[in-house]
Amino acid sequence: MRPMKTPCPVTKFHDKPPSVGRRPSPRRPFPAASLATMIKAAGKKIIAAAMRAADVVAIAAAKRRRTFAIHTVFIAKENILFMEEWLDYHMQLGFTKFYLYDNSKSAGLGEWYRERMTPASFNNIVPGKVNKHRINYHERVDMSNGQVADLLRRIADKYRDHVALIEWSPLDDNGAVTYGQLEAHTDCLARMKKERVDWCANIDMDEFIVLGKHGDIGACVASLDRGVGNIRMSQIQFRNRFADMEALVIDADRGVELGRGRACKNIYRVAKTRQLLVHEWRGKGEQWLCDVDEVCFNHYVRNKLDMTAPFCNIAPRLKEAVRRNSVGYLRAAAGRRYRHGPTRPRC
Repeated sequence: MRPMKTPCPVTKFHDKPPSVGRRPSPRRPFPAASLATMIKAAGKKIIAAAMRAADVVAIAAAKRRRTFAIHTVFIAKENILFMEEWLDYHMQLGFTKFYLYDNSKSAGLGEWYRERMTPASFNNIVPGKVNKHRINYHERVDMSNGQVADLLRRIADKYRDHVALIEWSPLDDNGAVTYGQLEAHTDCLARMKKERVDWCANIDMDEFIVLGKHGDIGACVASLDRGVGNIRMSQIQFRNRFADMEALVIDADRGVELGRGRACKNIYRVAKTRQLLVHEWRGKGEQWLCDVDEVCFNHYVRNKLDMTAPFCNIAPRLKEAVRRNSVGYLRAAAGRRYRHGPTRPRC
């Protein structure tokens, strides 16, 4: 009988055969010191990334352009020929947003004003024709209501990146359209808080802000103490705008100080403001009552120039900028061009 052959042993390979001529390296435990170093390095990277993200947010916030606004309630026909100069002038000062509440349909000022205005001023008003200063703008402005409305739309479109034109026609208890200036202030304040406006001035269209030594409104508010919530401006009165309609409003060069603290208007920090009246501000923070050589407003309103004196408080460079731009004002479409050259004012 032939002997049986012994079967060859079968070598079992798993994933890979072992390297020929090499012995597999045994697994060693991860050193605790290396693990701590890696965790520390990862932590530093996370912190650095978070700091970079915070820097991006901070830079973006710093770069967010602060908004300086002006709010006004106006009658279109009374102001249409002077509106673009008023806008241009204040844009030169650094104001970038204008909330224009068009109250042209108003039939009167209402009882609130009757109680607070002198009887003479209140009785002077003829809605749509004569203002409280006895100026008959209806006769001075030779334009139909349709022409006025068309020019207003064109001005708003030209400055559409800066102007918000809002029809303001509130009704009184009898259903008639009234002025509603205080309600307009309240409405606009809520709008500005929603839109994160930083500072705002409430003035009329016959009032022009003068910043004295400050080049623009940004430099002016940057010079304030952080606790200041409102700038109270006194006024200087000049001839009314209709006295010479071929000249720029700011060319008037005779004025009189009304008195420090009398009939002030306000430039206020929107976030700190609680309530606005015509001449008063209520909110959080201090109020700065300026001297007229620091910050004031020129009010182009007087009918009589007696007791006035030469008064030049607008920077020449600012006047020249407005004068250059006035060549392209849209009021030329209404046949109202400016007279320049040898008739320029003395200041």
